[in-house]
Amino acid sequence: MYDVTLVDTIRLTYPRLFQAAGDELRCIASGGELAAVRGFTTSDIVAIDITNPLQPVGLHCNVRPEAGTYTASFAPSVAGPRTIYVFAGGAIRQPSAVVPNVPSQLGRITGGAELVIITHADFAADLAPLVGLRAGQGWSVMVVDVQDIFDEYNYGHASPYSIRDFLAGAAAVWTTAPSHVLLAGDASFDPRNFMGFGYYDFVPTKLVDAVFMETASDDWFADLDGDGTAELAIGRLPVRTAAQTAAVVAKLVAREGVLQTNDVLLCAETATGGVDCEAASRALEALIPAPYTAHEIFESVLGVAGVRAELLARWQQGPRFVNHRGWSWVDFWWGYTLTGADAAALGNGASLPVVASVCDLNCCFHDLPVTGLGETLLLAPGGGAAAVWGCSDWVDPATLGPMNEEFVRQIFGEPGVTVGQAARAAKAALGSAAARRSWVLLGDPAMRP
Repeated sequence: MYDVTLVDTIRLTYPRLFQAAGDELRCIASGGELAAVRGFTTSDIVAIDITNPLQPVGLHCNVRPEAGTYTASFAPSVAGPRTIYVFAGGAIRQPSAVVPNVPSQLGRITGGAELVIITHADFAADLAPLVGLRAGQGWSVMVVDVQDIFDEYNYGHASPYSIRDFLAGAAAVWTTAPSHVLLAGDASFDPRNFMGFGYYDFVPTKLVDAVFMETASDDWFADLDGDGTAELAIGRLPVRTAAQTAAVVAKLVAREGVLQTNDVLLCAETATGGVDCEAASRALEALIPAPYTAHEIFESVLGVAGVRAELLARWQQGPRFVNHRGWSWVDFWWGYTLTGADAAALGNGASLPVVASVCDLNCCFHDLPVTGLGETLLLAPGGGAAAVWGCSDWVDPATLGPMNEEFVRQIFGEPGVTVGQAARAAKAALGSAAARRSWVLLGDPAMRP
């Protein structure tokens, strides 16, 4: 994909004037001696001795105008070299928010629930229709504020480890152990926003060393014993706002009230990575029983432009299932047969397919500069997809056939199976644990296809 290099600090040691830069200066002054810092734009100046950061000491400042600026003079009272931070009072930063902590008792839960929804407080209210839908279908559902998990399992600090610790404890102690987990909130490889794209790490993912690169793994949360195989079915709604949450929940709820079509779209490039993608797609047809109808959308028959036109036309009619084999990038399929712009504009309404994107990078949801195609399909306002199962890493096409076939067999051959169970079973057919961890389900794992 690409590399990102972030510089933490570069330390330069050199003599310099006591001259404020941007109305602040960190300097070394001698205790008991008068020091003066010039160049402030305001007379509201504060000096603090931060030699011991845990015990800062305020210093008395004498401020005088000087050549159109202001100069602050002070004398540290403790002998020896002292680290002094001098700054304009108006530069004191304010917290972005101050919210009360409502104590939780997650560690004392014994009853439990089959479906656990871990979300950010901003999105909890908008998840209510989905919670009600699943409860009405017989699921026991628990909504958990991710901050409560951080509070109880990691002293308030955000960490993917605390989420897995919570789930492991729930699986071990609850009388109704969780079988499905929905993470409702986006995640980011840059949780502290060093790159300036925004604070979008609402429900963290785990960055793991997959086959080809370090990437996002929600499967890591569900692998409770660390053996490389998930014990829980897990999915994610990569939402960033309450409005997005409400919209995608409305889509999922509406889908349950509409009779889905029996159309299955098999979209394939001629070949990639030495694999005949069309033959691999054709092999899936034996796993698709009546009354479902498989439609081959193959490059060798239609050409790239023809594949694009046929795919978009049939998608607008609302297929039940879409399977893609071929090369891809984060936000498009080979030959631009499907792009992010296409996905966002789809108008198939509540006839929403499950999408198996058996290719590279489409579920790289934690990538801030580029929005993954899986995210766009799930969040598309007028249609798109109900769930997208794909990879957050590059793939080895030669290894994907058995996994793809098992996913299709589960979807069409196992009565009552959920999308999350189908994904979990299919990943077991992939030999490499590192590869399994990079397969991501964007959608509600408790949804039935």
